[in-house]
Amino acid sequence: WAIPEAIANLTLSIILARTWLGIYGVAIGTLLPGMVTSLILWPRFLFQIVGISFREAFRNVWAPISLCAIPFAHASYVVDIRVPAHNMIAFILQTMALLPIFLVTVGIVFHDKIRRQILPKIRSLLYADVK
Repeated sequence: WAIPEAIANLTLSIILARTWLGIYGVAIGTLLPGMVTSLILWPRFLFQIVGISFREAFRNVWAPISLCAIPFAHASYVVDIRVPAHNMIAFILQTMALLPIFLVTVGIVFHDKIRRQILPKIRSLLYADVK
């Protein structure tokens, strides 16, 4: 899929850049083939390999993690409106400061899975030397 995506990327970028969009056309020409590959082709292929349906993957993977991203996105928007970053370092520091919001939300949404699957592994690693 990389070769057709690259060809589509180059073709769209040239067409959109030369018509009326300029540098934005290049960005859109890069975005569209990447989105098709990442959101349609790869998921469909992986669902077939793993043996799950789109509905099951959406319900168990995409919806929960998207739900986790909503408070982070909202906080990022509010911070950007109230305290806009004037350089890259400020932007990175703002993002790092807001990252705990995402991590707390992940902890809330995936609480049962973390408790059942991850915590026992951490405990076994921490207490392996004690025995």
